Order: sequence, then C-alpha cells, then structure tokens
Amino acid sequence: MNFALNTLPDVVTRRRLLGIEPTAEFVGRSVPEIRRLIRLGLFPKPLKLNGRRLSWRIGDLIDWIDSKAEQQKETA
Repeated sequence: MNFALNTLPDVVTRRRLLGIEPTAEFVGRSVPEIRRLIRLGLFPKPLKLNGRRLSWRIGDLIDWIDSKAEQQKETA
C-alpha cells in the first residue's frame, strides 16, 4: 500500500524507515559523508533489518537535525 505521509499520524510517520540514499537526501548530505559520520559515531545508529542493508527511522533523523540546529544556536 502506498500512503501519503501527510495522512498518517506523526507517531507512524516518525517510525517510517529510509534507506541510505533517501536518508542522505533527507539530511542534505552525501552517502559517503553519511558513512563517514556513522564510522565516527556522529550520526544516528542505523537499523539492520536484513544483511547489510541499513535503514533509519525518520524520527531519529529529525531529532539529529534538531540537535545540530541547537548546537549551532549555542555556539552563535
């Protein structure tokens, strides 16, 4: 089934999973940069649902973006 995100409750939307390419696009970074941030422990931990495929919850990505914005406010 194909649901539009705006028709789902926030709690469901925040749990939706994205692969690495959509995750990189969502946070405005490249895939190699996402991989580098993961290695450095500076990015939300991915979920491994099967084999080597990595996924992230949208809510975790939103929280990470918000924390980056807060850090910038504190240093400004």
